[in-house]
Amino acid sequence: MAAEVNGADIPNWVIIFGSTVVTAVAGFALGLVNRGPAMQLAINSAVEPLLTGYKQRVDELVAEVHALRTEIVVLRKALDDAKVAPGFGV
Repeated sequence: MAAEVNGADIPNWVIIFGSTVVTAVAGFALGLVNRGPAMQLAINSAVEPLLTGYKQRVDELVAEVHALRTEIVVLRKALDDAKVAPGFGV
């Protein structure tokens, strides 16, 4: 049996195949749209340890810079005191 569209006979298998293709494409598009939260969760769980590690390393480097600045201040003061003391000046 065939369906008549604008005077042309279209076989049933073409109509079924066409509706199957449209359904498959719509399902694929819907899957792409709805994967956002799951994909975001997967990416967050993969990236979170890296970000935590980087943050910890940056905090360690900031602490080291502050310690070095403190040490530089102490060394500059010792150098200035040594220049003032008799027998050590330039």
